Amino acid sequence: MLLPFAALRRALPWSQIVRDAQDAVGLLIEMAADDRARRFCSPRRLATALLRFGTAGAIPTPTGTMGATGPAATVMLRVERLVTPRPALPRAVTAAALSLSAALITSTPLLWLLPH
Repeated sequence: MLLPFAALRRALPWSQIVRDAQDAVGLLIEMAADDRARRFCSPRRLATALLRFGTAGAIPTPTGTMGATGPAATVMLRVERLVTPRPALPRAVTAAALSLSAALITSTPLLWLLPH
């Protein structure tokens, strides 16, 4: 998932937009992993582990890896999200987003069938 952003960042090292996009996608991937881990462990335990490892600072990590370590602000965003999750979207909003996505995905290939 991060490979295209890493390639863009390498091609455009001066671009703040590319850097921010790569950081945002990395954060979203970690939050998705937190959601998955929340199925097997309590959110409070996960938040405690994130705080313990994320603020330790003495754990060496290879370049390009993600996980509990990282900027303190990123770790705190993940901890705050685990401890106080946002309310779920209403079913109508979820259904509308899924319907729109399905319509866009199915209509795009149909454009190839239009006469030139």
